[in-house]
Amino acid sequence: MLSIFAIDPQVCQNLEWFRYCVEHCHPSRGRAIADLPPGEWCRAALGVIEQGVRESRLGSVMGQSLKRRLDMARDRLVHRPGTVWDYMEPSWVRNVEQEHRRERFAAVVSPEYREADEADRKYHPEKLDESVTAWNTPSGIGIQRSPDAFARAILPMLRVAKEIHFLDPHFKVDANSLFTRNYRQIIRDLTSQCEVFPMFTIHCCPDDDVKLTYFEGEFKRIYEELIPSGKSLTCVLWQVVGVPERGAHPFHNRFVLTDYCGVLVGYGTDSANAATEAPDTLQCLDQAIWHEKLTHSRKRTHPMVTIRKEIKITGR
Repeated sequence: MLSIFAIDPQVCQNLEWFRYCVEHCHPSRGRAIADLPPGEWCRAALGVIEQGVRESRLGSVMGQSLKRRLDMARDRLVHRPGTVWDYMEPSWVRNVEQEHRRERFAAVVSPEYREADEADRKYHPEKLDESVTAWNTPSGIGIQRSPDAFARAILPMLRVAKEIHFLDPHFKVDANSLFTRNYRQIIRDLTSQCEVFPMFTIHCCPDDDVKLTYFEGEFKRIYEELIPSGKSLTCVLWQVVGVPERGAHPFHNRFVLTDYCGVLVGYGTDSANAATEAPDTLQCLDQAIWHEKLTHSRKRTHPMVTIRKEIKITGR
């Protein structure tokens, strides 16, 4: 659901390159930019712009325009877990190619590549367009309702997140629940693949007759052993106020949100006992919808619902 591109800060020496390579790398299109050097991509890009202005390759007005655009692109950067960077190596391309061999990027884009290398996914910015398979990322995918399929599909966007919210009104904690297998697998994958376990919150609306003491006990029993020491997993139990119109529930359909992007889940965040004929759909959220849902999730201000209980378990 999220393709990470390594884009050379040198693309910022050209407005057209910048606009196409950077501004089109947007989470609503399933794309992100690897923050390379780690935590310093924007600083390196700013240096390229300022050097271009000093050397008169960029006019001052163009330089200011690029700086404004660069500032807006900061939220498109992600840190990929396990990234290795040799600060003694001055070449961005050589460093990135080493990282590309360790774990493939969706593509590497740099003015140093004169010709496109489809096999190794290396492109000059002028060779990049929607006809390039690596660049033509889908904003939505279909997955089979089979065990673990949801976890596999959603993990690329979760492993680069610092904060995660799952919104599914039907989430259940029964030991044999179809949710349990999915969520336990996701937590295990995050524990093994993330450098720091993210802040993880589940939002649900259990039926009114579900006893809160039972829910809390089962939630802790099923998930507590999986949470890394000192990290936490939170479940917010909401209750619907009144009778919302069909399709008007704030968690409808279902959503997975991170501090970077979000997806709409067509059917549910649970699994299935066996492969099914009917596929589920995961769709990247428009930025405005993602931001609204994330803000409500953070502030606990979802409309038409009120909090019944908030459960937090911490790893030992």
